[in-house]
Amino acid sequence: MPTSIFDTYQTDGSANQIFLNIQIGFAQLGSTAVSVDGVPIVITPPADAAGNYRNDFTIPLGTNAALAGRVLQIISNVNIIQPPGNSSVSINLSGGTAPQQYLLDSTGAAVGDVVNYFASITFL
Repeated sequence: MPTSIFDTYQTDGSANQIFLNIQIGFAQLGSTAVSVDGVPIVITPPADAAGNYRNDFTIPLGTNAALAGRVLQIISNVNIIQPPGNSSVSINLSGGTAPQQYLLDSTGAAVGDVVNYFASITFL
């Protein structure tokens, strides 16, 4: 499986919120930065003062109408603390025309390594 994706998510043009849920798999530790069109999305909590989200979280991104044509970027850095070094990031979007999951994963990293994940998702 990949550690980066470039994909799309279909909005419905409404005033309903689109939500982002991130889940870090395999009992590893993760830190995630989220931006839309290069502007950081920082909601505290769950984000820390530096704008990073730790491990699993769910945040609103904005309305369908406001997000159409914009680009969501997600950078997750996963610290490998559990052998055998497998990791994953599940990116889940909901609130548009249908829920969508994007799964990124990696295998075989050594304990102490950091696996970097990247997603660029264009809202249609």
